[in-house]
Parts: sequence; structure tokens; C-alpha cells
Amino acid sequence: MLGLLLKDFYNIKKLALWYIALIFIFGMLSALLRNITYCASVGIVSCMVPLATMAYEEKDKWDKFVAASGTEKEIIALEKYIIGLIFVALCSLSYLIVFLFFYENKGGFAEYVLPVCFQIIIIAIIMPIIFRFGVERGRVYTTVTLVVSMVLFVLIMMTVSDFLEKSGTIFSAILIAVSAIILCISYIISVKILNKKEY
Repeated sequence: MLGLLLKDFYNIKKLALWYIALIFIFGMLSALLRNITYCASVGIVSCMVPLATMAYEEKDKWDKFVAASGTEKEIIALEKYIIGLIFVALCSLSYLIVFLFFYENKGGFAEYVLPVCFQIIIIAIIMPIIFRFGVERGRVYTTVTLVVSMVLFVLIMMTVSDFLEKSGTIFSAILIAVSAIILCISYIISVKILNKKEY
């Protein structure tokens, strides 16, 4: 597991630095403008990192090599999810700083939970698609998923603000539970796809 993570971070080290810089820049914009939209939207970055690592693997035929090496499919899939979740954590940390110190929130902590969980749900949707079709063939599906997700996110943020003020705690608890369940289901589906995949 650790070896796979180190390999992926080595492959995307320049790209990862660019992503981290992007998170920082959007975080600064949100802080200066006192608008969390910029910081929340950069969560899309977390979804792009696993795709970048898988694109390198497809290019170098690494996916075939690691499958032939006997590495368990559960570990192969889990490692990609972990990479995505690492960048979710980075995005969420940036968002949390802005949320706590630069934003006058009306919906309470639920306004923080919603974008974080949304990132996790997007990863959960995209990962099985990429494992099934690959990065190149799945590009259309992932693009549509990202665009639709961003539109839904904006609409949800616009429509639930009043509800969050009244029932934010309940909403947060339900959303966290649903996100965790969807992520677990996504992982199980990804493992099944890898087990059936012919290299």
C-alpha cells in the first residue's frame, strides 16, 4: 500500500504541487473576499488527483504490471481512494480555516459539512467509472459527472441555507452517514470491477 502511494506521489509530484498551490490561492481569495464559494469549489481538485495517477498508469501500462504482480485488487482500489481522500482533507482544511475565521456563516457547521461531503460523493461516483472504462474512455462520463455535480452543489447551497439554520445538526449527521455509505458501496463496486477486468 505504502509503496503504491509513494509511486503515485512521485509520478504526480509536480502536478500535486500545482494542485496544492491552487487550493492555497482559492483559499486566499475566499479569505480576502469573505466568500467561501471559491474555497468550496476548489474541492473539485480532490477528484482530479486520482484520475491523474491512473492516467500515468495507463500510459506506462502500470495497471497491467501491478495486476500481474499479484497485488490484491482491494489494495489497488483502496490506494486510489486514499489519494483522493488525502486531497479532500487538504481542501477541507483550507475551507475550514476560511469558514472559521473569515466567513460569517448563517447555516452553522452544516455549511462546512456540505461541500466536504460533496467532494467525497463525487469521488465515490467517479472512481468506479474510471476503473470500468479507464481514464481516456471514461473522460466523457467523468466530465459530465463533474459538471452536473457542480451545478447541483450550487443549487443545493442556494436552496438549503434557510433549512441549515434550523436543522443543521441533523442535516450534517445524515449527510456524513450517507457519504460514508456511498463511499463504501463505491469501493466495493470498484473492487468487483477490478476482479472481473481482463488486462
